[in-house]
Order: sequence, then C-alpha cells, then structure tokens
Amino acid sequence: MKKLLALVLVALLCLAMAAPALAADEVGAVVTARALNLRSGAGTNYSILGTYPRGTVVSVESITGNWAKVILLGDDGELVEGWMHIDYLSLVVVDLDDEVVADDGVESKVLPQSDGV
Repeated sequence: MKKLLALVLVALLCLAMAAPALAADEVGAVVTARALNLRSGAGTNYSILGTYPRGTVVSVESITGNWAKVILLGDDGELVEGWMHIDYLSLVVVDLDDEVVADDGVESKVLPQSDGV
C-alpha cells in the first residue's frame, strides 16, 4: 500500500508538470495523522522543524523513498520547506481559491502550524 501511494504521488506530480491544463492547479497533500512532524531531511534522524495537525495542506515538491519534500505556510506567514513521511499524507489538488478537495470530497482550508499537538 505504501509503494502504491508513492507511485500515485509520483505519477500525479509528473502529470501536473507535463499537462498545461493543470497549470492553474497544484498537486499537494493533506496531513492525515493527528499531528505530523516536518523534518529538515528525509528521515527520522533529521531535526523537527515543526509539528502540523490533521488537515494541514502542503505543496509536494518531490518524493524520495517514503518521504515527501514539501512547502507550507508557517505561523509567521513565511514559507517553510521540509520533509514529511508519505504514510501520513493524502494527495489532493489545490485550486486557485486555496480550497482543497481531498479524495473523500471534504473541503478544507490551509491551516497554520499547531503548538505541538
């Protein structure tokens, strides 16, 4: 199942880069765990940059093994870049209005960083 999710993530990223019709949308992911650490590298041995709650939306830059390189908006309004484990992310397509439709059809907005939930 993990490998299937990774393959789907990679396929969608390739499709998004190759298809001009999708230029207005961005492939991203939603945190599905209660809380998920953003790390400085692709592994648990890297430092924790922040902890984000379920429903947080991230932009997926790339996939390395079971880790997604992501960008999201931090508490201070600045973009934060780091790595999240793909087992705790669900693929989404983000439209220009910052609305997200997850694979279960539930809409949500980008959430700020939590205080270590």
